[in-house]
Amino acid sequence: TRKPAEKRLRNLAQRINPHPAYTAAKGQTLRIIGPEDTTDLNTAKPTLVIVSLGQGVTEISFNKSVSDGVAIYTQRGTETAWTFLTRDTNSPYVDNRALLVAGQPELRRYRAKYLLGDEEVGLWSDDASGTAQP
Repeated sequence: TRKPAEKRLRNLAQRINPHPAYTAAKGQTLRIIGPEDTTDLNTAKPTLVIVSLGQGVTEISFNKSVSDGVAIYTQRGTETAWTFLTRDTNSPYVDNRALLVAGQPELRRYRAKYLLGDEEVGLWSDDASGTAQP
């Protein structure tokens, strides 16, 4: 029921906005104009949440903020170097790579940066980890 209500309210706001009697103050009173987004992606970092789905699959949920997406890097098992995994524009990303050793649980670590177009921007996310279960 929320989607249809939002659609009706957005249509109403689009009709109100061009009216000659409309002002920014009235828009703020009606909450048609929200607060300005002051997010600076050069100093922002994504937040990652990792969930093991079983059968060697982990799910990486991320906040996109005002970016175009995130670039995700990974380490598996005893790896010490970060390896590029993917660029994704919609959360969550499902990591369904085969386990390094079939039938054995595997520690997977992830970190990410925001994307603007094809460029990585901002700070690295905090490292997040999960165990991919067989």
